[in-house]
Amino acid sequence: MPRRVVWKPALCDAGLDEGLRIHDLRSTTASMLISSGASVKVVQRTLGHASAAVTLNVYAGLFDSDLDTAADALDDRFSVANVAPVCPGPDREVSEIRPTGT
Repeated sequence: MPRRVVWKPALCDAGLDEGLRIHDLRSTTASMLISSGASVKVVQRTLGHASAAVTLNVYAGLFDSDLDTAADALDDRFSVANVAPVCPGPDREVSEIRPTGT
């Protein structure tokens, strides 16, 4: 009954498709939080999940874009720390690999 009495009229008043479900709004909220850089804990608390594991089980795919950001951040850290590459190049001996500046 509440769907017909409250939800459907609210969708109509907002000019939204009457097929829109409340669950769709939760997914949109999660997507927007994740894309804005919110941590999994923030998403968990906003959606009311019992644990971050529940949030990750449902929305893990949305966090994939963070992988490039995390990799870039690690690259930046290593370049600031002046750490030489771990793997030797074709013209380098393994014994030549050491932190730079020593």
